[in-house]
Amino acid sequence: MSMQRRIFVISSFICLGMCGCAEDWKAKTFPVSGTITVNGLAPEGAVIQLMPVGRSPDSRGSQPFAIVPKDGIFKLRTYAYDKGADGCPKGTYVLTIRWQLNPGSAGSPDRLKDTFRFPEKPYATIEIKGPTVLEPIVISNFKLYEGKSDSKQEG
Repeated sequence: MSMQRRIFVISSFICLGMCGCAEDWKAKTFPVSGTITVNGLAPEGAVIQLMPVGRSPDSRGSQPFAIVPKDGIFKLRTYAYDKGADGCPKGTYVLTIRWQLNPGSAGSPDRLKDTFRFPEKPYATIEIKGPTVLEPIVISNFKLYEGKSDSKQEG
């Protein structure tokens, strides 16, 4: 076999290997959706995040999330950051919620006063076994942090 042919064959195998394993780290996902209201209204811009309990669903430690739209109906995504909702891998997760006073602004306070923000005190623990519609998230009679007269966030 000529040297050129050997280089071509080796290069071909390298390219095929790279193409074949580029996304092998991703876990299979399933559609997961739900609704949320806070004091009867949709918390537009709130972030719903699922944090794995125990072992992560993939080698990168992905955490499915959704940004709540104005109708309050959210769809989780894990890998499709710019392509819509691709769902969530199977597993047990804690569900956390953060609703920034100024969404997207670093350091913006949580309107829910960090009540459901951390995995140690989540809103709920859920199990994803396949396509899932979550129980409605209903937070009622909650005194929101509005940033006006509140000098600090207290629960």
